[in-house]
Amino acid sequence: MKRLYSLTLLGLHFGLHWLRKLVPSRKSGLALFHEYYGADRVGVFRAEDLARFPEFSRCTACNLCRTGMPPGYAGLPPDALPLAVSRTPTFAWAARADLPADAPWDKAEAVCPVQVPLGAIAKFVVDQAGVTIPASPVDGSQRR
Repeated sequence: MKRLYSLTLLGLHFGLHWLRKLVPSRKSGLALFHEYYGADRVGVFRAEDLARFPEFSRCTACNLCRTGMPPGYAGLPPDALPLAVSRTPTFAWAARADLPADAPWDKAEAVCPVQVPLGAIAKFVVDQAGVTIPASPVDGSQRR
């Protein structure tokens, strides 16, 4: 009797599974992911982006890149850029607001002992913040 009951339930749920696939109104996959996590600004990484992550995460947090920045530089510290992409990718939103347009990343890269590409990371952070769901302006407000 238990076997018959189990097979009946299994058959019922199998039939319901296929019926749900026929109903197009149900969200699933990427659309459902964006609905759940869109407000958190979780980004979508392309294959090219993921291939660059090992290069971006070479930072050893030695802070030598700070010595390469000019005196009086008040923008985002250069050692925060690798953290923005390698440890917490959603940090791109906070980092983008503090990125000066004319920061001399090449000077900080020159003193880096592991050659972390800070300029490429800065460009990636700005680009990534523009493609996260939902794409929002720099001030942090969400576009609806």
